[in-house]
Amino acid sequence: MLTIADLEKLARTRLHEATALLVTQQFDGSAYLSGYAVELILKARICANLRWNGYPESRHEFERYTSFRTHYLETLLNLTGHQEKVRTKYISHWSNVKDWSPEERYRPPGAVPGSAARARLAAASFLVRSI
Repeated sequence: MLTIADLEKLARTRLHEATALLVTQQFDGSAYLSGYAVELILKARICANLRWNGYPESRHEFERYTSFRTHYLETLLNLTGHQEKVRTKYISHWSNVKDWSPEERYRPPGAVPGSAARARLAAASFLVRSI
């Protein structure tokens, strides 16, 4: 299991990595890791909402919780208990990351413009701090 502290630390680490990639103009990787950071913080908030000690990590741990084995940010947000606040108060930030998908890692290099990567990183950084 990944503890809440583990998930929060991973989210912050992915944001630092996304920042480093942005600085070196590797926009695709920066945008991808920014979205991944949001996924991790949402999973931490699900644990807090459900009073779980951690989020399932292995196939075995997911056996009883298959509906939680997802990467879709909209689905994860719905499980956090913060969906109303995020979709109203933080809508501009959420709109910038909500369509993230792990399949972005298969995009050809150069698919993400610098402005989009900067906007996603800014939105993800805000959400990781605020959710």
